[in-house]
Amino acid sequence: SSRVYHDDANQEPGEYIVWFETSERGLKADDGNAEESIRIAVDVYTNKEFSDIPAKLKKAFNENDIAYEYFVRDYNEDLKYCKYSTTCEVT
Repeated sequence: SSRVYHDDANQEPGEYIVWFETSERGLKADDGNAEESIRIAVDVYTNKEFSDIPAKLKKAFNENDIAYEYFVRDYNEDLKYCKYSTTCEVT
């Protein structure tokens, strides 16, 4: 999807992605950080029964060696929307 938002999308119509940072970690060394990582939550919102966006994200994560958790699917009956959620960690 070309519709990607940071933090909030105000219930846009159609398919879209919202991402936000959830935590930051680092290992300190003598002259600063030796290693740093950011944990990111990624939510895919869709009104389609079968969206290909989660599969495309998994492929992109794998191709770029980004660790991620399995997607969790949640359907909101009131809004008639499905949300696929995952978290990933980037260094």
